[in-house]
Amino acid sequence: MHPAISVILLTTLIGAGQGLLMALVTVQAWAWLALRPAPATTAFYLVGSLVALALLAAGLVASFFHLGRPERAWRAAAQWRTSWLSREVIVLPAFMGAVALYGLLHGLGAPMADAALAVGLAASVLSLALFVCTGMIYAAVRFLAEWHTPLTPLNYTLLGSASGFTLASALAATLAPPHAAFLAGWALALTLAGAAGRAASLWRNARLVPRSTLQSAIGIQHPQIVQTSRGFTGGAFNLREFFHGASPGTMRWVMPAFVVLAFALPALLLGLVLPAARRRRWPRSPSRCSTPGCWPSAGSSSRRRITRRTCTTRRRTDAAPLPTAHAARPAPGPDAMSDALAYLAKTRPDAIGPYFQFLKAAGSKLDPKTRNLISVVTKVHAQTERGLRQYLTRALREGCSAEEVLDAMLMAFPALGLAKIVWAVDIILAMDLPAFQPGAMGAGEWHELMPTKGFAVGRTARIECDGRALFVHRAEDGWRVYDSRCPHQATDIPELALEGSTLTCPKHAWAFDVQSGQCIARGQGALAQWPTKVLRGRLWARW
Repeated sequence: MHPAISVILLTTLIGAGQGLLMALVTVQAWAWLALRPAPATTAFYLVGSLVALALLAAGLVASFFHLGRPERAWRAAAQWRTSWLSREVIVLPAFMGAVALYGLLHGLGAPMADAALAVGLAASVLSLALFVCTGMIYAAVRFLAEWHTPLTPLNYTLLGSASGFTLASALAATLAPPHAAFLAGWALALTLAGAAGRAASLWRNARLVPRSTLQSAIGIQHPQIVQTSRGFTGGAFNLREFFHGASPGTMRWVMPAFVVLAFALPALLLGLVLPAARRRRWPRSPSRCSTPGCWPSAGSSSRRRITRRTCTTRRRTDAAPLPTAHAARPAPGPDAMSDALAYLAKTRPDAIGPYFQFLKAAGSKLDPKTRNLISVVTKVHAQTERGLRQYLTRALREGCSAEEVLDAMLMAFPALGLAKIVWAVDIILAMDLPAFQPGAMGAGEWHELMPTKGFAVGRTARIECDGRALFVHRAEDGWRVYDSRCPHQATDIPELALEGSTLTCPKHAWAFDVQSGQCIARGQGALAQWPTKVLRGRLWARW
């Protein structure tokens, strides 16, 4: 067949957009089930949704170029009871709307993650329906036996999904590197499945027996009939659609080139990328969670207990699926220390128990702040990332300031060295703790927030400025501007958590007084408060 370029662009671009959306939802669903950690930010989902929506829009625009009367395109939906083309016209806009809503919900932040996942699952169903509608446009043509087979919609689904997952792995390499290998593996599997499906189609088509012959076409039942001319004195539809005008030599390499470019080359490139991508994945996660009252992470906002083996409460980069029985066990590293101690405590409690008692007794004469600062320094020295994250948040909870933590590491410079201190600061920056923001430590820049006129005394509001969410409170004696993240685990507190003068974190129910910023229930510490000033009737804050 000699298809229009616009048809090729339509099916290719829309198929890639469908597969990309399904890849995004796959990553989020696995994170929701605690089979994989969620990406550190929602940028991967947001950018991926925008790319998918752009591909779908470009494919939709391309579809108008092969219409004889584009202004009547809306009529294509009128025959939805009998026409697969009409059904495709209906499903495509619905799918585009679902993709746009999915990206919008992720753009609103972590509190909308569960709603985004629900919309993403619905969009995935629409994506599969769209694959079926597109494939059935051709599979429903009975007189073309090569198309009239269930393999046609199956191949559309497999090839479109392979394109989308390949694109998703490329996006993940930039926006969520630890997920690149996961998505590349899916893309490779779908590419190989698409090759198998296409091979089955070619094998089937090669064995089809034509229903008509030259004898039946002209009504002459002679055993030897040879066609010597095309049978037309001018151009015809069949000649335009089913004859390329290419030489037999050219047609001989079309099929091998198709197999190499569509399947062999992508599979080879994905196979080469997988080892490099796997080296960037997370180290092994702990076999159990030591965080009391573990709640879902940013990938899930529902308040239910997590009973799975992987903790998802802390925003971290050290979680990955546990190795299966058939996989080679990774070499032990610094982050495997807690697993090893847990194993020894279980198998040899008589030997390891005194060690823990020694550690407890050794710090009994120290105040909690000093004990936690020493623990932070020891984790930096051992370069144990999970331990550093755990004891850093504990030190802040016990009343240590960010300046004291940094000073403790700098005082240990002779033992740590610059490289380990830089390593620790990189982890601290990745944790994005409010206490370590330059503004909370007396540095930073002034940002214009809003006009002061009309903001009544006693009122509290949540605003966003220059990429940062804030709570603004006007007291009798001046203004208070707080970071919206809880000092416990940097959970972004939504506006719905404000009730009167109390702000309650939805993850562990730490409650804060908006007049002072101090924690008044469940925990210790205070919200990060930014310096303020009023200039020409407008409120400014420094961070």
